Amino acid sequence: NTGEAAHSSTPNAPRTPGWGTVKQRIKAVAVAKKAVTHNVAFGNKVGVYTWQEVAAGQYEAQVALCFQLGIGSILSEGFTPRNVKDRTRSFEGGTGFDGQKCPPFSFVEHCTGTFSAIRRNFDMDHTVFDAALGIHDVGHKPNLRVVTRSMASGKSSSWFFFSSDMRFAVKTCTPTDFSVLIHLIEDYADYVISRKHRTLLPKYLGLFTLKLPTQTIPFVVMNNVFAGYLDIHARFDLKGSTRGRTASAKERAKKHCVLKDLDLLQTKKHIPLGKDVLEVIRKDADWLMKVGVMDYSLLLGVHVKPNSKHDNPLFVPNEIHSEEQVALIEEGVAARKAHPGVIYVESDDLVVYVGIVDILTQYGCKKRMETLFTGHLLCRDVSCQAPKRYGTRFLRFFEHIIDQASSPHVVGLS
Repeated sequence: NTGEAAHSSTPNAPRTPGWGTVKQRIKAVAVAKKAVTHNVAFGNKVGVYTWQEVAAGQYEAQVALCFQLGIGSILSEGFTPRNVKDRTRSFEGGTGFDGQKCPPFSFVEHCTGTFSAIRRNFDMDHTVFDAALGIHDVGHKPNLRVVTRSMASGKSSSWFFFSSDMRFAVKTCTPTDFSVLIHLIEDYADYVISRKHRTLLPKYLGLFTLKLPTQTIPFVVMNNVFAGYLDIHARFDLKGSTRGRTASAKERAKKHCVLKDLDLLQTKKHIPLGKDVLEVIRKDADWLMKVGVMDYSLLLGVHVKPNSKHDNPLFVPNEIHSEEQVALIEEGVAARKAHPGVIYVESDDLVVYVGIVDILTQYGCKKRMETLFTGHLLCRDVSCQAPKRYGTRFLRFFEHIIDQASSPHVVGLS
């Protein structure tokens, strides 16, 4: 689920939807709780579209169809031993749902046994995974939500699919990200299995390559940090750096604005995550430093409870929750407990979704030059730093902004 940022008279504060929009969302949530929708959001348009409308001339729609066919074929075989490497399936193509053409293609699952072990570690039954992402016949209706570059926040050149229940994210990989994940996957699997659920690292659940006649596209499947029924009133992407780490006017104009480190510091508020979450961040940061990656972020999705006393304009929607909203919110919190991989922290005033993302950047020549010219020569605390320095600064930042005296209810880390 994705909510709106809070309204405030503060300059540049994220804007709030009207009450009519809020009521529409409440109704949409109620419908979603009864049946999983198969709607698609595409391009610069926001709304519900039929598959025909999305598919007309849209390359991503064809890719989504092929991807789901591949997933359905591969994952129907269930869990596999960890020593199994890659699996490949070939498809002849044909006419898909509502006349959509499906070209001939092949579909590869990489490191099959390792990802199977990872899914098992996160209590991810393959039938659930398959049901959310796979289809088993070219004539079946695809049900992925498509998010292109223009809709996504941040600087990523990737585009995303989300499962219809928003629980899983499917992201296109750059060749560099693909090779780094292949290189790290065994160490990553050993670490997350040793930690069981006590990690905030991305839940990498599968790595696939779709080979079409005109293009080869690698995808990684992971959990969606912000999956849930609760509206998110403020989103933060935090790296522990202060140089230039504030949301631009262009970013603030987006429907789902993502705020940054300086924006959070300006609130002069501590996030009530508690000592337990901070200890998990320490463990994860130690591993990230050990494997030599940097430029990762901690994502926070902040939901303000009804009648909250949290008076910061970045957080509070400044609207009175109706009785219907309150009931849905309470149900939503309970529902989150049933979904492995979704981690949130609940205090008296807030529900905060949390997770570390973007852990596939190694400190190569390009990043070393960036550190030299933008950091050392200009004497700035830039985001780009060597892995040890990056991780140390990352930890120091969260030791400062986390309220360690709080005792929130933590879900998903045990």
